[in-house]
Amino acid sequence: MKYLLLIILFLISFLIHCQTITISEFVKDEEKESLSSVQVIINKGQKAVLSDSTGYYSIRFISKDTTIIEYKLIGYISQSIHIHNLNKDTVLKNIVLKSIETGPVIIAGA
Repeated sequence: MKYLLLIILFLISFLIHCQTITISEFVKDEEKESLSSVQVIINKGQKAVLSDSTGYYSIRFISKDTTIIEYKLIGYISQSIHIHNLNKDTVLKNIVLKSIETGPVIIAGA
């Protein structure tokens, strides 16, 4: 009986420590244009979503002591945000991805 009580207390303390968080934001470029299909990855693959045509995404996950949020889109510089003690009151600013600067492209025909 003592062991069962200890296990129950341990599980309760674990559940209290783990928080389910929902983050909802917009992803834009430097010109404030919405970016669609941006990969939003939580904690190196714990959970992932894509932004919609307006750049909006919403993702729900269990928060850890340190949460890493990665934003990836082809043609743009990937961005990672490390947040310590993320909770439901944490506010993220809208994410701005910078485009990769490419030099002139030369196409040669045969």
